[in-house]
Amino acid sequence: MPSAVEDWHEIVQLMYLERHIWDNADPDSWAEVFTDDGYFYDGSGQDIIGREALLAYARATQVEYSGRYHFLEDPVIMVDGDRADARAYFLTFEGVQAAVIGSFDDEWARTAEGWRIKRRVCSVFEPPGYPYATHELAAGLLEPRVGLRNRGQLDLKRAVP
Repeated sequence: MPSAVEDWHEIVQLMYLERHIWDNADPDSWAEVFTDDGYFYDGSGQDIIGREALLAYARATQVEYSGRYHFLEDPVIMVDGDRADARAYFLTFEGVQAAVIGSFDDEWARTAEGWRIKRRVCSVFEPPGYPYATHELAAGLLEPRVGLRNRGQLDLKRAVP
């Protein structure tokens, strides 16, 4: 059984890899970062559930993100056996201009293929209105789709490997 540090390292590497895969418009590889029953919510109101739906979503939307580069910042990962919760901020750039700022709230699962995203909820903070951000961010964070329960009360003691 890997140590918590090894698990943390594998998850953070996959978090970074997922952003590179997305930027390189590889929908097949992107869908494989999720579990077979994986869940993704991008803020649009659509729940994307399952590998085939994830693949269809990536094929339909990645062209919209062509020319953008995504950076993942400050990942916090809490491993608990064969599951983990993670949170990270993201920055999206168009050329050298920051375009979108937000966060990912994830639930991860250990599978036969290694760690995979079981659930990812994307929250866009800025700019307001792009594509689903709002000034009423606090109200949005209370929606049931938010991945980490009691988001403002994240137990950081569990995050230390």
